[in-house]
Amino acid sequence: MKIKLTLTLLASLIIGFNSLLAQETAFRVLASKGINTSNGSALRVGSKITNEQSIQVGTSAYLGLAHVSGRTLEIKQAGTYKISDLTARIKSGKPSSLASKYMDFVNSELSQKQDKNAMARRYKHMSKTGAVTRGLHTPIAVMLNNKEEILGDKAAIAWFINEEKLPQGVSLDQITTYQVSVMDFFGNVVYQTETKDNSLVIDLKKEKLEGKLFTYKITAKGNNKVNTEEHSFVKMKNKKAKEFLADYNELSQDNSALGKIIQAKYLEDYGLLVDALATYKNVIAMEPEVDAYKQLYTEFLERAAFTKETYIEKQKKNTKK
Repeated sequence: MKIKLTLTLLASLIIGFNSLLAQETAFRVLASKGINTSNGSALRVGSKITNEQSIQVGTSAYLGLAHVSGRTLEIKQAGTYKISDLTARIKSGKPSSLASKYMDFVNSELSQKQDKNAMARRYKHMSKTGAVTRGLHTPIAVMLNNKEEILGDKAAIAWFINEEKLPQGVSLDQITTYQVSVMDFFGNVVYQTETKDNSLVIDLKKEKLEGKLFTYKITAKGNNKVNTEEHSFVKMKNKKAKEFLADYNELSQDNSALGKIIQAKYLEDYGLLVDALATYKNVIAMEPEVDAYKQLYTEFLERAAFTKETYIEKQKKNTKK
């Protein structure tokens, strides 16, 4: 009789323990586009999902999930998914404590409304990065330091029209296209392209611009007097790059948009703003309709002074010092 009671009690404990495990949070929603639900409730940024649940992903929808292990999962195909199945898929990979740390940063920014002062305190070390102060004395102002080191394979450039320095007779609406020219040490143009945007990402590996110092200049198409001074970028030297490469390579293994958001947060946190800008722009190109990613990108541009307004404000503060 006692043995029977003991076995019954043990079975009850096992069932209860398994039920408790099933109710623990397995995933958290970091990004959602379209109609995505779980057990009839809409999934929003910050929503928690347990192993006992299932999710329904709508047509043309997108769902970016963060697992408790630190790994990420994107779902783009419509259908119903059991969380237990998704968890089993995630567990087949190696967990990353580093990704989990930066995933928490992303979740914090998406699920909590932070005031600008709090954000500034969190990224206060960023004002110390960069070897040369940026200026406002040319018709086109580049929002980067005169010389930038690049950790990865992408160089991002951002600029705006400095109306106060436009030549007489030239108006803002006359400038519609920019020409970006990259020169080698001898002044030979080794890469040139045109864009209507006020930013550009150059694939250093593809264009064979790795490992050397290159200068670049931006000119308004049709008016050579509307231009920038020469700026430069160079691939970070191995000795310095070693400080970041192990972590950077670990995070770079996840090529999803959500994985790249986490990578961008790491780069931003260490003041590698050019690499971070290139990564954020890559994410927006991959998932242009996901509002959560656009929100993170916009906030990054403001923190890093990569908008016209924040850039001018930063220059004014630097001038007063």
